[in-house]
Amino acid sequence: MSTDSDLKSTIIGVTERLIAAINAADYAAYTKMVDPNLTSFEPEAVDTLIIVLTKDTAPKRTSLLSPVVHKLGTDSAVIAYIRLNQFVDKNGNVVTTRGEETRVWHKKDGKWQLVHFHRSDVPSNYLIEK
Repeated sequence: MSTDSDLKSTIIGVTERLIAAINAADYAAYTKMVDPNLTSFEPEAVDTLIIVLTKDTAPKRTSLLSPVVHKLGTDSAVIAYIRLNQFVDKNGNVVTTRGEETRVWHKKDGKWQLVHFHRSDVPSNYLIEK
């Protein structure tokens, strides 16, 4: 029997693998992790559903800050977190971007699949204070 701690670890892990596939523009890995009827809300796609993966030329480090996992039943969960991306741009400047993300996962045939996500950009001048 799995615990809430096991579920949190599992959901954080599948989310990190999904983001790694996105960052690497690994469409094959991405499609294995998402439901064919995936829905989303994204700042770039106002009123439009767009599925495009493009690979950045610069390596990117992505961190999930303060992830919170909510169990919705035996086969579904939601994760909410701040996504922090760090990379060096073409001019050699270190760039950090932030976004707020929520992802809904559903376990189908023993495999976690992303069924919905919502992503909001955070202004670049926003500071995370502790």
